Amino acid sequence: MRKEKLEELERIMEQYKTIEIKNLHQEANGYIKIEEADYVLGNNKIISRDRYTKGGNDASCSIILPVLENGDVILVVQPRVHTKNTVTVEAPAGMMDKGEVAEEAAKRELEEETGCIAEQIIKIASGYGDPGSSSGITNLFIAKKAKVVKEQHLDEDEYLSLFTCTYEEALELIDMGYICDISTMFILEKAKEYMIK
Repeated sequence: MRKEKLEELERIMEQYKTIEIKNLHQEANGYIKIEEADYVLGNNKIISRDRYTKGGNDASCSIILPVLENGDVILVVQPRVHTKNTVTVEAPAGMMDKGEVAEEAAKRELEEETGCIAEQIIKIASGYGDPGSSSGITNLFIAKKAKVVKEQHLDEDEYLSLFTCTYEEALELIDMGYICDISTMFILEKAKEYMIK
C-alpha cells in the first residue's frame, strides 16, 4: 500500500480508537457473559457497546482442517440449534482454554473431535470473528497428513459425527448450503494453496 494512503488510514482510525471505558456493567447468564460499557473515542465521542465472553474467556477459538495423506478432509456434523437447519457441517473447532495458546487448542480439538494427530500443523490465518461484540480471536489451522489414531473424546454435552470427503467435495458443500459457517468457508478457501504442497 502507498505510504500516504496508509498514513491517511491511520489518521482516520485514530479518531475512533477507545481511549477510556466508563460505566462497565457485567451480567452473567451461564456460559455467556455480557459486558456493557461506554467507550470514549479519540474524537471525544462516547459510544455504548456490549461485549460477550464465553466460559469465562474472551471467546477466542481455534479451528483446524484435518487433511489426510490421500488429500481427503475430515469435517464434523453437529447440532447448531440457532442455524436455519439446526445442524451444520464444519471444520473441527473449539474455544481456547484459559492460558492455552491457539496451536495447543487446535491440536487438542483435532484429537478430541476426530481422534487424529497430524505430521504438521500450519497456522493459516487469525482474526476477529465478531469484532462488533467480541474481543475473541478466531485462529485457523490446517493439519497436514492427519491420521486417526484413537477414538473421539468429546465433552459430555458434545454430539458430533465425522464426515470424510475430498477437498473438492467440501467446496461443493459450501455451494449446496451444507457448510454455512463463515469460518469453515474461509478455512477451506485459504486451504487451497496448501492442498497441492
